[in-house]
Amino acid sequence: MRTLYQDAHLMGQEGSYDLLVADGKFEAVAPHIEAEAECVDLGGQLVIPPYVEPHIHLDAVYAGGRNGTGTLFEGIRRWSEVKASYTEASIRARALAAIRAE
Repeated sequence: MRTLYQDAHLMGQEGSYDLLVADGKFEAVAPHIEAEAECVDLGGQLVIPPYVEPHIHLDAVYAGGRNGTGTLFEGIRRWSEVKASYTEASIRARALAAIRAE
């Protein structure tokens, strides 16, 4: 699937730009793009890079699901309970899933 986002404002750039995205990846960025694609008019809105979490503990991601109260202390307790059951392979699988999600 291809989507053409038209009339985007890019940080630090003058004028507006079109962004052509195919299968989740940028195919082209230019002041004007002609393409067979679904068109979305951004109306001059600012387009910026996505937020990426720069601080993650890859050994602990997706470890134990949600805790009941959501408190730090419960999270620490649950981590202590579940970490003994992890293998190198399970840690690697969870870490790779987190990296892909980032």
